[in-house]
Amino acid sequence: MQRPNILFITTDQQRKDTIGCYGNRVVQTPNLDRLAAEGIRFERAYCESPICIPSRITMITGKTCANHRAPLHNTSMFDNERTMGQVLQENGYRTHFVGKPHFKSQQHRGTEESIADWRDGKFNAWHGPYGGFQTVDIILGHSNSLVGHYGEWLREKHPDDYVHFEDSHLECISPEGGGTYRNTIPEALHSSAYVAMRTNEFLDSMRSKEIPFYCFASFPEPHWPIMPPQPYFDMYQDVPVPIQQPPIDAGKLKNYPKHFRIAHENKSTGYDGGGHYLNRPEDLPAITRAYWGSVTFIDRNIGLILDKLDELGMAENTIVVFTTDHG
Repeated sequence: MQRPNILFITTDQQRKDTIGCYGNRVVQTPNLDRLAAEGIRFERAYCESPICIPSRITMITGKTCANHRAPLHNTSMFDNERTMGQVLQENGYRTHFVGKPHFKSQQHRGTEESIADWRDGKFNAWHGPYGGFQTVDIILGHSNSLVGHYGEWLREKHPDDYVHFEDSHLECISPEGGGTYRNTIPEALHSSAYVAMRTNEFLDSMRSKEIPFYCFASFPEPHWPIMPPQPYFDMYQDVPVPIQQPPIDAGKLKNYPKHFRIAHENKSTGYDGGGHYLNRPEDLPAITRAYWGSVTFIDRNIGLILDKLDELGMAENTIVVFTTDHG
């Protein structure tokens, strides 16, 4: 019996209730809904941590945070961790990663994901191995942080379009900290489109191969900054949005873990994941609509990947998994 291929697709910081198959009647997610209809939908699945790095390391090692020893943001996976990619390699699989890894800190020098080291040119011509993947094609940061292979591709192939990612071309619609930007980024150059394009190029490369593959396609969105391209940014502008921000009784914060108070006071740091407590509830509808647009744009690009599997005749022998690192 031919061993199945594995395509593991993730998004970053996506809520379960943004997907049609989980009951959303507003956000358009036809490709994820198709995936759910043709497969198995989990109603009770839980992430190990509400923070990117710990949760992502758990996904590729199968270990809890306590056991993989990276429980916080800006910690890093230890090099001696045994990953799913390594196990599959040992069993004859071709392994490849596309998109945002975040298995190690992007803020600390000396890791494969160090933004500073990438900008210094320390990873020129590097494409792995990393984290159990024989080859990688990575994106660092989010949306407008043009570092990693994605940034190199933009500078080399589309130098005249680089201006669209600069602050002067980004309009912040929520100055209170929502990190949501109207932008002029061409749809084909957006990071979500890049993940689909590079994933499909890998699938094409495996067309005539007689070995199975494990491909991890990791979309950096809809994590803030929220900045999907047009027309997705304005796709839901006329849709009513209920205010879902839970009330916070400042007097009761002393009874909660201290990070609740720190977040409420806007004193979070990059080390604990950053983020901001939104003090202007009136900004929430615009932020939510842009977030929904980002989800729909991701769904469109996931559809391109699923279509490629069909085109290549790989769909019947490929296990496709979709999840997010945390919601």
